[in-house]
Amino acid sequence: MNPKNPSWQKLVAVARQARDDRPETAPYGFATRIAALAMAGVPEHANLFERWSWRAVAIAGLFAAVSVAANYTALTSSVEDDFLSEETSVAALFD
Repeated sequence: MNPKNPSWQKLVAVARQARDDRPETAPYGFATRIAALAMAGVPEHANLFERWSWRAVAIAGLFAAVSVAANYTALTSSVEDDFLSEETSVAALFD
């Protein structure tokens, strides 16, 4: 790629020569300060989101319980049919 504007090449060359004299490590106590700030003030919208999330979990659990109750007879009849069959599953595998 050969750019038509040579000033771009000059800019890139100068940018490559620039030095960054900032320290590479975080200052002492940085992680502790960030953790303290995170635990100090929980935003109001986070609390609202948590409240609605727990309500959604409760509703999903209710739907799961209702669906199991509605299909309980179908579940128990298929299990009883499996246990009451004369042919065992091991014998069916070897036949």
